[in-house]
Amino acid sequence: MKKNYIDYDQKHWSKIKNPEEALNKYLNNYKDVYNRINIDKILGIIPNNKKLKILDYGGGIGFLAAELKKLGHDVTLADQSKEAINTAEFFFKKEKLDIKILKAEKGYFSWEEKFDIIVAKDLIEHVIEDKKMFRDLFKRLNKNGKILVTTQNSKSLNYLIEGTYRKIKNPNIKWLGWDRTHLRFYTPKTLISLSEGLSVKKIKFRGSYIFPYKLIDIALNKLFGINKTKAYMIDTFLMKINFLGRFGWNIMMICQKK
Repeated sequence: MKKNYIDYDQKHWSKIKNPEEALNKYLNNYKDVYNRINIDKILGIIPNNKKLKILDYGGGIGFLAAELKKLGHDVTLADQSKEAINTAEFFFKKEKLDIKILKAEKGYFSWEEKFDIIVAKDLIEHVIEDKKMFRDLFKRLNKNGKILVTTQNSKSLNYLIEGTYRKIKNPNIKWLGWDRTHLRFYTPKTLISLSEGLSVKKIKFRGSYIFPYKLIDIALNKLFGINKTKAYMIDTFLMKINFLGRFGWNIMMICQKK
């Protein structure tokens, strides 16, 4: 079976063989307010009044999986990287968390187990056969189960600003965000198209980085030498307005099965 993704380079945390070193580099990402907000966005829509069976698919070393386990859910982590899985085992043992770990087969889902919630965080934009992966995951949902897909949105203010700047600067290069392994951008419409023909009960959207506070911080630093501000708080306010969810740079589709 061929790979269903573009591989990271050797500097990425998933390529570090030493678990402690890989874990430190991975967890350092979550000191960034952007990454923390995106985790909170997911946690905020998962009910905590009952124990749910949750799959964190393509979850890397398992920061989200760990947070979900701490909330009392039955959590499984799946990833295709051997190094990520080894480090996740090290991480969960260190944190004394009982989380099942599965190895994805070159980016594909191949288990018969079913779940109440499946999370694919910032994954689908890396996957070559994105519709096949979505459908494979959707089949693994229980009745009324939900799949949560987060990705980058070309119908966002950040894309309009930064994407326009990148196009002017490098007109011959197609800009696909902050990661060289991205294959495409999405919109609410193209995300919905992944579910065509499936037994869908309801689709909702939530967004973050609606207000591009990182660009504000960069501009203020270059112009006035001001370090990071609390401009991100504007975004945390806008995130509460449901109809704006379709316009966040980081967009989450919540697709519920009948």
